[in-house]
Amino acid sequence: MDLIAGPFFGEFGWELCAWQGVIRVMSKNYDHTIVYGLPGHQYLYEDFMDEYIEFDPKGTEPNMWMNNGDNFELPMHHRGSRWIKPQQFVGLPDSPRQEFIKFGAGGERTMVAYHARNLTKYGSGYMNWDLKSWHELLDHYSNVICIGTKTGSDYAGGVDIRGSSLEETCDALSKCSVLIGPSSGAIHLGSLCGTPHVVWSGHVRNKLRYEEWWNPLNTPVRVICPENGPWDKKEEWQPTPKEIIDEVYLLQDTKEIAV
Repeated sequence: MDLIAGPFFGEFGWELCAWQGVIRVMSKNYDHTIVYGLPGHQYLYEDFMDEYIEFDPKGTEPNMWMNNGDNFELPMHHRGSRWIKPQQFVGLPDSPRQEFIKFGAGGERTMVAYHARNLTKYGSGYMNWDLKSWHELLDHYSNVICIGTKTGSDYAGGVDIRGSSLEETCDALSKCSVLIGPSSGAIHLGSLCGTPHVVWSGHVRNKLRYEEWWNPLNTPVRVICPENGPWDKKEEWQPTPKEIIDEVYLLQDTKEIAV
């Protein structure tokens, strides 16, 4: 019997840490695995899938979790197979329902990566730095690369690889000693490449997410949150470049990385 999975068109972090690992486990019990997903995301499934079918959500806005909308009907020739939807199956990294691999080709970690997130959805724009702050940070490092999408992130210096394929991005991240940026799917991707990272968020619960819940490879990480996590004042908070530089040094102390 075939396994049909998806389509997934929700938050990238949820696809990385709560969906693709589920399908990897379930695929072992089926003759063929067919994955429906967003264009360009097939790299996440290449180690176990037999076919990837791109699905265009046609402007549907993904919600914080998985998928938002029911504008998908399984084609007739796939009916009769086992079809699972993200709304039905979602796991945590420590769940036996998930299995993860390390993405990226690997190599000597000589670069520093950053993700200058610029999205403002769900009131999360408070996390985003202006270019002046990024420039102040990047002045301390050499051999820098900028990752992300062209529309969802800014460029502040270094080699611009925004818009690269997921495979190319993961290969680059696997050669980085540290990844820096506010909470985003790109930072979770770095974690699954085994890249040590420094990340900030106004939600204290994200500290557990980055350190434990969504860190299946036990990748070294430093998470910066406002003291006591005042949810009602999160818009007033973001770390300074100096604080991030200090956290990178602390990350060096806990793990042998070079920056």
